[in-house]
Amino acid sequence: MLTVADLLKVLNRIPAWGRLVTLPDKVEAMDRRIAELESQVFKGRNGSHQMCPKCRKHTLEFMHRKPHPIYGKIGVQEEHFKCSECGFSTKRHAS
Repeated sequence: MLTVADLLKVLNRIPAWGRLVTLPDKVEAMDRRIAELESQVFKGRNGSHQMCPKCRKHTLEFMHRKPHPIYGKIGVQEEHFKCSECGFSTKRHAS
C-alpha cells in the first residue's frame, strides 16, 4: 500500500511538482504587486487621485479589486474606491 510519504517522495522527483508547490506564494506576491501597480495607474497625471463625484476633489483613492460576487466566474472584477476627504465610497466594474 502506498503511503502519503511515499507519494510525496515520488512527486518531489518530478520537476513540475516543485514549481507547483511554490505557486501559492508567487500568486500572493503577484496579487500584492498588481494592487500596488493598480493604485499607481488610478492616480491622475499630476500624481493626485481621481476626482470624487461627491465632493469634487481629487481625493478618490483606489482601495482594492476583487471578483464580482455574481459575474466573477466570467472574469468581471469589482474595483473599490474611497474618498479620503469626504468618506464617499463606490464600486466600479472592470473586466
